[in-house]
Amino acid sequence: MHFPASLGRKQRLLAGVLGIGLGFGLPFLLSVAMVAASGELSLLILPLPFLGALWVIQGLAPSGYTLEQEGVRIERRWRRRLIPYATILGCDRRRRPIGGLLAAGINSLFGSHGPRWNPRSGWHYLAITNTDDLVFLEIRGGWAARNVASRGLAGLGRVRPYAKAPGTKLDPEYVRSIHRDFRGTWDFDLRWKPEYGFPVYAGWIAAVRRGQRRVASGLAIDVPVLVMASTRGHRPRGWDERLRTSDAVLDPDAIVRVAPRLGPDVTIVRIDGGLHDLMLSGETARAQVVAALDRWMRACLPP
Repeated sequence: MHFPASLGRKQRLLAGVLGIGLGFGLPFLLSVAMVAASGELSLLILPLPFLGALWVIQGLAPSGYTLEQEGVRIERRWRRRLIPYATILGCDRRRRPIGGLLAAGINSLFGSHGPRWNPRSGWHYLAITNTDDLVFLEIRGGWAARNVASRGLAGLGRVRPYAKAPGTKLDPEYVRSIHRDFRGTWDFDLRWKPEYGFPVYAGWIAAVRRGQRRVASGLAIDVPVLVMASTRGHRPRGWDERLRTSDAVLDPDAIVRVAPRLGPDVTIVRIDGGLHDLMLSGETARAQVVAALDRWMRACLPP
């Protein structure tokens, strides 16, 4: 099912007056005047860069939205974007502030698109051509959206540490894969480890990013360190069996990559089939964890 994204009155006015008038008409008249004054016919190409810029802006602007089997497709001439249904946490038509810092997005002649920020709604992504037919989606963004949002919230955390981060619910499939009420075998209090996690605050994200920067620069811990991680990571898009044998929360390769910066004596062990919570993994993976811990303790700790 396809929904066209029609230009609103403001965008039609901008496209007609600014786009065609100033973007092409003014350079064309200027080139004609320069040719008449100099006799150099090559100056007639002066409008071409402006036409090229208009062509690029129009190609990146949203032209419509298609409901596909996998998700909602934002239609554009270039760089079409799919929002998987599994990442959509909710939708509504309630009006919200959508303006803000435009350095991170584009307010073009053919609509508004790109990531931006304002203090009321935080980071959000716009893909609109008018403001009359808006539907707001609450989503878990892709890597770029998460990275942009975390940096913005880290900055906000210094002045508003208890500001809640929008759209930061955890994927519930990990908890469901380990709790016996769903597809798992373990029994624990879901109030302490809920399906969708706890609210994420800007101050917490700021603290995490500070800690990550310290680890990246090296900590020089002067005692033996044991780092264990799964052999594979998996970002779930709904349920699948890989959730039983992989880390569905963090990237284990990234953990292993920075682990040597913790100190001069770091032991790294990869657990085949390990979950994010290694001791909640399957029996075979748990046996690997216990054996690795036993070997490390015997080798590194005094008798």
